[in-house]
Amino acid sequence: MTLYNRAFAASIKNTFSIEPIKDFVEHYLSTNLVKKPIIIDPFVGSSRYGTLTNDVDKNVDAMYNLDAEVFLDMLLEDDVKADVVLYDPPSNVKQCGFYTGVKDRIRPLVKPDGLVLSFGGSSMGVGKKFGDYEEILLVTHGGVFNDTICVAQRKDSIYV
Repeated sequence: MTLYNRAFAASIKNTFSIEPIKDFVEHYLSTNLVKKPIIIDPFVGSSRYGTLTNDVDKNVDAMYNLDAEVFLDMLLEDDVKADVVLYDPPSNVKQCGFYTGVKDRIRPLVKPDGLVLSFGGSSMGVGKKFGDYEEILLVTHGGVFNDTICVAQRKDSIYV
């Protein structure tokens, strides 16, 4: 059963600094994880939750500064399996087709019963052929700012 929540917070550039979103992330990272979880963040920005981090911006302090698809392909080739993937792509509408390719790469990287936490303008997460939607949090920002939709999706073993 999917839990639906709503919160209000001012919009700021760094998604994980927005209080209800930060609480959402920290809740899922603190529950049901192994001692040393593998947390993939292909668009790390200023976030510090990931253990395998990437950002195409070379000015960002990340383990890798690659295109997200190249980074995820590298992890797939190395047979990395994540406990959690943080999927918070830039909100550039022109890149929508690009994000589909990223989602296609994320799904096989997640361990059975692992999580994808998605953030953006869609409640689709990484797709219905991945697993159960545990929670959808709608964070309204007021005024002319678009809401941020946060999705916690757990991988179902039938999609391994």
